[in-house]
Amino acid sequence: QHGLAMVPARSAPPWSAATRSRTPPSHPFALRLWYRWRKSFMLRLIDRYIIRSVLPPFLMSLLVFTFILELPFLIGLAEKLISKGVASETVLRLMVTLVPQALAVTIPMALLVGLLVGLGRFSGDREWVALQSCGVSLFRVLRPVLVMAAVSGAATLYVMIWAVPDANQTYREITYRIVAQRAEGEVKARVFFEDFPNRVIYVRDTPADGVGWLDVFLADTTHPENPVVYLANRGRMLLDREARTVELVLEEGTQHTTKADAPIDYSVARFKQLVLSLDPETVFPRTGPQKGDREMTIAELEALIVDLKKQKISTHNAEMEIQKKFSIPAACLVFALLGAAFGFTNRRDGRLASFAQGLTVIFVYYVILGNSQSLAKGSWVPAWLATWIPDIVLGGLGISLLIVRGIGSDRWHGVWASRLARLRGRVQPLVGWMRLPGHDRSIIRRGRAVGSRWARVLQMRANILDRYIGQMYLKVFALTFVGLLGIFQISTFIDLSDKLFKGTATGGMLMEYMWYATPQYTYYCIPLSVLIGGLVTVGLLTRNSELIVMRACGISLYRSMAPLVLFALVASG
Repeated sequence: QHGLAMVPARSAPPWSAATRSRTPPSHPFALRLWYRWRKSFMLRLIDRYIIRSVLPPFLMSLLVFTFILELPFLIGLAEKLISKGVASETVLRLMVTLVPQALAVTIPMALLVGLLVGLGRFSGDREWVALQSCGVSLFRVLRPVLVMAAVSGAATLYVMIWAVPDANQTYREITYRIVAQRAEGEVKARVFFEDFPNRVIYVRDTPADGVGWLDVFLADTTHPENPVVYLANRGRMLLDREARTVELVLEEGTQHTTKADAPIDYSVARFKQLVLSLDPETVFPRTGPQKGDREMTIAELEALIVDLKKQKISTHNAEMEIQKKFSIPAACLVFALLGAAFGFTNRRDGRLASFAQGLTVIFVYYVILGNSQSLAKGSWVPAWLATWIPDIVLGGLGISLLIVRGIGSDRWHGVWASRLARLRGRVQPLVGWMRLPGHDRSIIRRGRAVGSRWARVLQMRANILDRYIGQMYLKVFALTFVGLLGIFQISTFIDLSDKLFKGTATGGMLMEYMWYATPQYTYYCIPLSVLIGGLVTVGLLTRNSELIVMRACGISLYRSMAPLVLFALVASG
């Protein structure tokens, strides 16, 4: 309100090219219009500046998060397919079909992280303080944030409603072709074929025309408690491309059935023709964060609801999946409000502190979403409302924080900062009293006793520069590690939440599973965290010209990067 529009023309900044090239009109009304245009032009510059600041971390987070969710496919299913001779182009197409399911989860998360990183830089560089001093309010700078939220929400809506069902259909067609090709051509004579899960096929020979098999042996352990063995004179594979089914036909044979706990109960049945159905999805199982009803379109879910109502079966799952297609895109707006509330702050540690808060927000969102679905299954809340509860709760929190930040801000931060300063003042004397006197002198004396070279080695310890670089690196490494580990845990929770809500697993079982799966996730996250931590640390040192200062002081690049090498060795261990 007291910004550029109230400043007289003669006091405009002399370094402004527009001020030097233009003279403001002398008429008062025209003068007000001219300054109003100048102020709107300045605000448009601020909008573009904020979007340019948020866009790179948003795209980087989107790439990293999507890669993390694709990683199980790369390690598991892709290796299995490639080892069995599937073309690399086909594997690549399968990977592309899994991307929309990952984007449905990662777009809102990447928006939140991008806002926190981009806006947190305003706090670290004191640019938000400069905007406030120019009369720019918090609610005014929300406009570019809300624009990005709207674009991200529209992209997520497109992915949820159209892209995911289309990608799933493409996936089913590709896997069906793979199964058809392998079923027709890879069952060889006198070779055990074990690619079908829980089934082993052995044929003695193939007829001269190459159609079907002769003297077929089939062991079926689909039900381990009742294993079945089939012996047939002839057999063949039927592929119905219209119905998308794979069937195994056996002719003139016997069926031998027994029980694992009672081998004496043995039965034999003869058949003239027997048809066994094979599911292509079980031959090449799909991996990813979403399954079942989530792969259907809205029309298919509505038809499913009608069928379930006719059968008098609960329709909670289908109703919640329809609402998820809209509530998850709406989470982009919720995350934008929270990202602005945590990002626009006057604290110097705004970037790192806000990033940690953002990871907490992501965990809280999916925990509330899971509990809300459980409440809907227990008929505590309506099914259509369950998926909107996280948006309502966190959205209300974001609006409240924005109002508090907009009214006036860091009063509570100052109170806590003074308390921490007093606590630090009490702890530091205690730490100094605990230090052993003459510690450095004893090291030097011991070094001189064994020789000057070993003395220099023993005197090497972390100096101020090493501690500075090490602290910077550890902060980035810790945040990256926690973030990547959180992505794994969230995707695991989403994948297994159906078992929890259906009552086939308890919360304790789910937590125990995630606890024992954490070491494998840690194995994936540590190398990526080391890489990202090193890149960000070197980037920050380069951006602030600190590496140039180090080299000007005679400190080589190898000596400057010694803490990073040390931490990398520890991470490898």
